[in-house]
Amino acid sequence: MACSKWWWVLALCCATPAWALFERSEERVLTTGAEVQLHLDLTRAIVSVEPVADAKDVHLTIHRAFATTEEKEVAEMERRNHVEFTNDHGVVTLRSRYDGEKGMYPTWLDWPPVEVSLVLQVPVQCSVTLVGEHVDVTIGAVRGNVSLKVDAGELVLQQIDGAVTALTKSGSITLASCAGSAVLKAKTGSVFAGPIAGDVTVLAGGGDADVQAVSGNTEVKAVTGNVKVALAGNFAGKAKLTTDGGNVVAIFDPAASCRVEAGTFWGRVDNKAKGLVVQGKARRGRVVGALNAGKWPVEIYAGGGDVVLKTQPVAWKDALSPAFANEAGEPVAGK
Repeated sequence: MACSKWWWVLALCCATPAWALFERSEERVLTTGAEVQLHLDLTRAIVSVEPVADAKDVHLTIHRAFATTEEKEVAEMERRNHVEFTNDHGVVTLRSRYDGEKGMYPTWLDWPPVEVSLVLQVPVQCSVTLVGEHVDVTIGAVRGNVSLKVDAGELVLQQIDGAVTALTKSGSITLASCAGSAVLKAKTGSVFAGPIAGDVTVLAGGGDADVQAVSGNTEVKAVTGNVKVALAGNFAGKAKLTTDGGNVVAIFDPAASCRVEAGTFWGRVDNKAKGLVVQGKARRGRVVGALNAGKWPVEIYAGGGDVVLKTQPVAWKDALSPAFANEAGEPVAGK
């Protein structure tokens, strides 16, 4: 589903830094066909990927904001920022790098700063692979697998009809929904995700981990923050929800069949889950029980906080894009 044009214009305007004294844009177009593989290799940039219905080309807008009005300085900074944009039978490669850059500290920092924003309009059927240094990324509702790996940057993904891998060493990750499996790791940030139809691996190294709905094998861990996960009625797999320093809230759809083992070192386990049949004697820091037939194992542990168990409907139909759900509102991968 293509996003409205105004959203991307707003995103580009918001990306313009307050210090900008001069701005310049250029456009490039590659004819590709209705299916594209996009490979991005970027340094110090803001990039947005916008799917466009019925598109058969990739349109690139390069927007540069400068902290100078001197034409000579602008021309030099443009020269030092190399943007390569090529197509090889539907495999589109975009590289944006800087002359003389070594590691994290480019030599162009001696000049007034320049900020580069890249907007790519692509066919809806588009897979994306990105590696980058200091890159903020927004990916629209594409149909294809998405793999993002940055050393620093915010990663925002809309409804993805495919598998997702998103890794950032410094920054947070937001995923609206995913029709396949998802691996989301923010080494020093938070992870927020909508419903995910496939298996889930989440690590939030410096913030909270929140996943609205899962139905497959699930491992969600926060180091210092809180964990909140909702298990759908059709959940089938193993789940492990843990945090070293925060709280864990586990929400079970009333139709889920789970064998629950919840514990905490310093806090307490608050069992508010209706229908959870406790096995043995419930203790302050430990609850073991079964919901419905108790088929699928769910392990929950909070090292420094509390655990809360709840039952409430997990509304896939409300949370998941219609493109990824059947009439009953259940996830359908690859639809």
